[in-house]
Amino acid sequence: MFQAKAGANSKIIATQKTLQDKAGANSKIINRMKAIKMTFD
Repeated sequence: MFQAKAGANSKIIATQKTLQDKAGANSKIINRMKAIKMTFD
Protein backbone atom coordinates (compact mmCIF):
# COMPACT_ATOMS: atom_id res chain seq x y z
CA MET A 1 0.00 0.00 0.00
CA PHE A 2 2.58 2.56 1.11
CA GLN A 3 5.10 1.44 -1.51
CA ALA A 4 2.54 1.80 -4.28
CA LYS A 5 1.67 5.31 -3.08
CA ALA A 6 5.35 6.27 -2.88
CA GLY A 7 5.88 4.94 -6.41
CA ALA A 8 2.97 6.98 -7.76
CA ASN A 9 4.20 10.11 -5.96
CA SER A 10 7.72 9.74 -7.32
CA LYS A 11 6.27 9.37 -10.83
CA ILE A 12 4.29 12.59 -10.36
CA ILE A 13 7.37 14.37 -9.02
CA ALA A 14 9.42 13.11 -11.96
CA THR A 15 6.88 14.36 -14.51
CA GLN A 16 6.71 17.74 -12.75
CA LYS A 17 10.51 17.97 -12.88
CA THR A 18 10.59 17.17 -16.60
CA LEU A 19 7.86 19.75 -17.23
CA GLN A 20 9.88 22.35 -15.30
CA ASP A 21 13.01 21.42 -17.26
CA LYS A 22 11.09 21.76 -20.54
CA ALA A 23 9.67 25.12 -19.45
CA GLY A 24 13.18 26.25 -18.52
CA ALA A 25 14.55 25.16 -21.87
CA ASN A 26 11.70 26.92 -23.69
CA SER A 27 12.28 30.19 -21.83
CA LYS A 28 16.00 29.96 -22.70
CA ILE A 29 15.08 29.50 -26.38
CA ILE A 30 12.66 32.46 -26.20
CA ASN A 31 15.33 34.64 -24.59
CA ARG A 32 17.80 33.64 -27.31
CA MET A 33 15.23 34.47 -30.01
CA LYS A 34 14.67 37.88 -28.40
CA ALA A 35 18.42 38.50 -28.30
CA ILE A 36 18.72 37.56 -31.99
CA LYS A 37 15.82 39.89 -32.88
CA MET A 38 17.48 42.71 -30.92
CA THR A 39 20.72 42.29 -32.90
CA PHE A 40 18.82 42.43 -36.20
CA ASP A 41 16.90 45.58 -35.16
